[in-house]
Amino acid sequence: MQKTYPELLTIFTIRLPKDGGQWEGVSEERWPVVDKVLEQGHMHWFDIEIEEILKLPKTIFDKIKIQQKKLVLSHHNFSQGYTINEYQDILAKMELSQPDIIKFAVTAQTELEIGYLLEFSQDLVKNYPLSCAVSIGPYGVLSRIASPLVGAPLSYGYLGGEPTVPGQISVQKLKICLTEAYQNGLYRQSVAKIIDFIKEKWPESIEM
Repeated sequence: MQKTYPELLTIFTIRLPKDGGQWEGVSEERWPVVDKVLEQGHMHWFDIEIEEILKLPKTIFDKIKIQQKKLVLSHHNFSQGYTINEYQDILAKMELSQPDIIKFAVTAQTELEIGYLLEFSQDLVKNYPLSCAVSIGPYGVLSRIASPLVGAPLSYGYLGGEPTVPGQISVQKLKICLTEAYQNGLYRQSVAKIIDFIKEKWPESIEM
């Protein structure tokens, strides 16, 4: 793909099934693959979970830093969301590994929980301007529209086919929604105002 689209930024990850990935081998067997991709120069950002970062060999961690690749530190929770204090506690643990970018993908079950996620995102981008905080599940689509509007620029959509997890939105639809929201002056408005706009404009963004 890089040969065809050299201008594209490449994010590389090898996730375990428990984190939503498809790596079926032994966990430690991932590291030679990462090392080879680094040597070939086929990645710009490396994405790894906070639960796995301490297992990453120091030689690979050092290469990521020396080659000035960006380290994306992720946390996934496929069953629940968190309070703002709980997000901050997880972030404090993440910061020990000196990440460049923070990514949260949780499962907000209520409007209160999606509000906590978006309010946390507003603060997160003050120190990590390239961040991503989205939900899976019933509030997933809403979160993927709202996250860039609160200032966290990275969101996720699927290209063609079907969503890979509940709550994803197609790239085409996401682009339409964000364009309309920006045109209506929603960028960096209050979380409550952004949620209300999305709920009224695209009620299907919440899967009940």
